[in-house]
Amino acid sequence: MSSLPRFEYRVIAYDIPDDKRRTKLLQMLKGFGLHVQFSVFEVKLEPMQLLRLKNEIEKIMDPDEDCVVLYPLNEQLVEKVERLGVVKHQTFDDFLVI
Repeated sequence: MSSLPRFEYRVIAYDIPDDKRRTKLLQMLKGFGLHVQFSVFEVKLEPMQLLRLKNEIEKIMDPDEDCVVLYPLNEQLVEKVERLGVVKHQTFDDFLVI
């Protein structure tokens, strides 16, 4: 019997042309993870939290105009992430998603 992973890692990238929706998505995502670039976040969530995040994204975005991509990472790949240049000094431990 396989168990579900305790946490799921995702890199979220988005392209939203509407300022209002983009700002709303940005503010919502700040509560879920690390804001690493203008339109890129990294999140570490339990499976149910990830479902909730996807539901929140779908409520905000317009599927006919917007694009949001969630790239999966496993824990081994997260440990190999390389950051060059200006790096924000946040960690996943800085967030508590309720």
